[in-house]
Amino acid sequence: MNEQTLTAVEEKIVELVMNKLLLTEQPSRDDSLKALGLNSVQIVSFVISLEDTFHVAFEDEELHPDHFRTLDRLFTLVKNKLTKTL
Repeated sequence: MNEQTLTAVEEKIVELVMNKLLLTEQPSRDDSLKALGLNSVQIVSFVISLEDTFHVAFEDEELHPDHFRTLDRLFTLVKNKLTKTL
């Protein structure tokens, strides 16, 4: 993936997070998503949104809560998945 594609992926993830958590300001890459309101029920819904948006399917072992701790970790999870599926 090229840098422009990576940036577009990050922007889409930020948009999904902001919509899911009803945020009016963009969180930083290192903000705790849990502190911003992301809970286990929302993670399930959020994973479905990620799968639909990026046309991927996450394996159970990829859905560890650590991957949803910050935007930066979420970016890594999705980018790794997209790289594997190309």
